[in-house]
Amino acid sequence: MGQLLSASGIDYVRWSWSATVAVILIEVVIAILLLIRRTVRIGALAAAVLLTAFAGYALYYVYVLHGEPLECGCFGGIIASQLGVSTALRNLCLLLPAFVVWFGYRRKQTQVARALAAGSAPA
Repeated sequence: MGQLLSASGIDYVRWSWSATVAVILIEVVIAILLLIRRTVRIGALAAAVLLTAFAGYALYYVYVLHGEPLECGCFGGIIASQLGVSTALRNLCLLLPAFVVWFGYRRKQTQVARALAAGSAPA
């Protein structure tokens, strides 16, 4: 994280730990949202926003800032790649599960909600 912040012109000594902790906390909050039935769709939306932001920053870093090729470090060494188009494409492919959750998740209706939707009082 420090190398990326430094290459972006940000004082990495001051912001490296803050940015790292913030990203980790945001990811943990999104994971919790995805685990709770009532907030699954909000979690999917937040994950999609975060993935899009990471992809956008990867493209911005390479093509606007003309940054040096840095190792992304995403997913450890499993699918490591240099920051840029491959990172952006991977993040955009990871949007597919978020869209599946967003469009495919349906909450079970309670008996009261079904009765209200049908226009009658619950039994």
